[in-house]
Amino acid sequence: MPTREDLCLAQVLADAAGICLQHRQTLLAKDEVIGQLETAVESRIVIEQAKGVLASRLGVDVEEAFARLRAHARSRQQRLTELAAQITQGTIPAELDTVV
Repeated sequence: MPTREDLCLAQVLADAAGICLQHRQTLLAKDEVIGQLETAVESRIVIEQAKGVLASRLGVDVEEAFARLRAHARSRQQRLTELAAQITQGTIPAELDTVV
C-alpha cells in the first residue's frame, strides 16, 4: 500500500512530466512559427528582387512590375514566389511585358 509520501512524490513527478510535455509543445509551436516567418521573409526578398529586375527590364515602376508579376502568376496558377525566383535567375517570360 502506497504511503502518503509515495502519493505526494508520484503527484510531483506527474506534475513535472506534464510541465515538460507542455514546454515541449510550446517549443515545437515556436519552431513552426519561426520556420513560417523565415519562409515568408525569404519569399519577400525574392519577390522584391524580381520586382526590381522587371522594373528595370521593362522600364516601368516597381508597382507596375509587381502588378505584372502577380497577374502573370495568377493567370497561370503559378506561385508568385516560384515565378519571382525564375525571374531573379534570368528567365523572364515574354508575356510579362504585355500583361497589364
